[in-house]
Amino acid sequence: MKKFFQINASTSSWIVCSFVMLFNLVKSQELLLQQNKLQKATGNETDLRYNVAKFDWHHVQTPFTIALWILLASVAKVAFQLSQKLVSIFPDSSLLIILGVVVGMVLYFFRTDERSFHMDSETFFLFLLPPIVFEAGYFMPNRAFFDNLGTILCYAVLGTIWNSLTIGLSLYAVSLTGLFCVSTPLLHVMLFASLISAVDPIAVLVVFEEIHINQILYIIVFGESLLNDAVSVVLYNIFKSYSQIGEGNIIALDIISGLVSFFVVGFGGVVIGFIWAVLISLITKIVFCGISMKQYVEGNISEKSQTTVQYFLKMLSSSSETVIFMFLGLSTVSTYHQWDTAFIALTIFFCLVYRTIGVVLQTFFINKFRIEKLNTVDQFIMAYGGLRGAIAYGLVTALDEKLIPAKQIFVTTTIVVIFFTVFLQGMTIKPLVNFLKVKRQEKRDKTLHEQMTDRLLDHICSGIEDICGLRDMNITIQNI
Repeated sequence: MKKFFQINASTSSWIVCSFVMLFNLVKSQELLLQQNKLQKATGNETDLRYNVAKFDWHHVQTPFTIALWILLASVAKVAFQLSQKLVSIFPDSSLLIILGVVVGMVLYFFRTDERSFHMDSETFFLFLLPPIVFEAGYFMPNRAFFDNLGTILCYAVLGTIWNSLTIGLSLYAVSLTGLFCVSTPLLHVMLFASLISAVDPIAVLVVFEEIHINQILYIIVFGESLLNDAVSVVLYNIFKSYSQIGEGNIIALDIISGLVSFFVVGFGGVVIGFIWAVLISLITKIVFCGISMKQYVEGNISEKSQTTVQYFLKMLSSSSETVIFMFLGLSTVSTYHQWDTAFIALTIFFCLVYRTIGVVLQTFFINKFRIEKLNTVDQFIMAYGGLRGAIAYGLVTALDEKLIPAKQIFVTTTIVVIFFTVFLQGMTIKPLVNFLKVKRQEKRDKTLHEQMTDRLLDHICSGIEDICGLRDMNITIQNI
C-alpha cells in the first residue's frame, strides 16, 4: 500500500511538472505573438542587430508542442491505470477528455489566448491521425477482415450513406418549422450530416479492445469504422464543393461528377494503398498500406526487430490517441461555441435512431448470404457501438466560417455528440455486454495441428478455384 502511494505521488508530480511546462509554453508563445505585433505596429521590425543567440520558435513550434502534450498525456494515462476502480468505470478516452477539460479551464482562468493551444485540422490529419490508422491496419487480423469484407463494405458504404442522408434530411425538415436558432440551407445541413455520420475508429478501438468481444463482431465493427472514413470524407467534400458552387448553380454535370468522385476516391484508395505501400501512404490509403506492409516486414526482419516495430507502433498510436482525446476536452472550454438545444438534442436522437434502423435493415439482407448469422444481440452491440470521435471533430474544424455561417453551432453539436457517445455509450457498453452475455474472444493460441489444417483447407479451396478457372476470395486471401 505504501509503494502504491509512492508511485502515485511520483506520477502526480510528473503531471504537475508537465502541466507547468505546457502552461509556460503557451504563455511564452502568446508573449512572442504580442511582441511581434508590437514591433510591426511601431515599425521596429526592420531595426535588426546581430544576436549571439536567438529563439527560432516557429521552426519547432508544432513538434515541440505535440511532444509536450504527449508527455503530459502519457503520464496522465499511467496515473489512470494506478486506480483500477476508476478505469473499470470510465474508459480511458473519457478520462483523457476530462483531463483536457481541466487543463482548458485552467488556461481559460489565466485568460490565455485560445489560438495558443488550438489544434488545427492540418495538425490532426497529418501528425496525429496517421499513426493510429496505420497501427490499426498493421495489427488487423487479415484473415478475419477479408472473410467478412462483403459485410464490412456493406455497413461502411451503404450504412454511412444511409446515416448521412437520413440525418441531414431530417434536420433540414425540422429546420423548416423554425425550431432552430439559425436557418440553415439544405447543403450545409447535409455537409454537417456527412461528418457526424463517421463512426470513429479511435473510440471504437479503445472501447472494444477493453471488452474483448468475439473476433467476428469485433472485426465487423472495427472494419466498418475504418472504411467508412473514406465514405464520410468523400461525402463531406462533395457537399462542401456543392456549397461553394451554390444551391441554385448546381447542374446535372456537378451531380454526376460527385457520384464519379465517390467511387474513384472511395474504392480507388484501396488500390492506391497497396501500390504506395512501398513508398508513402496518404490518410485515406494508410489502412491498406499497413495491411500489405505487415506481410513483408515480418518476413524480412529479425524477431527482435519485429518486437521493436510492434511496440513502437503501439506506443506511437497510443500517444497520438491520448493527445487527440485531451484536445477534444480542451476544445470544450472556449468562447467560440453557439448553443442550440433543439438542434443538438435532435442530432443525438437522429444519430441513435437511424444507426439502429440502418443496422437492422442491412443485417436482414446480409444474413441471407452469411453462413454465420448475426443475431439480435450482435445487431444491438453494433448499433450501440457507433461512437463518434476525432474524425468528426477534425472535419468540423476544417469548415470555412465564411462559407458555412452555422459553423459555431456545428462545432458545438459535434463536441456534444462525441461526449454523449464516449461517456454514456462508452461507459455503459461493458455492463450491457455482460448483461446480454455477448460471446467473448477466446484467449488461446491455435495448436500446430489446427494451424496446419487451416492452411491445408485454404490451399485446397484455392486449388479447386484455380482448376475451375475462378478468381474467388480464397485465391485473393492467399495472394495477400
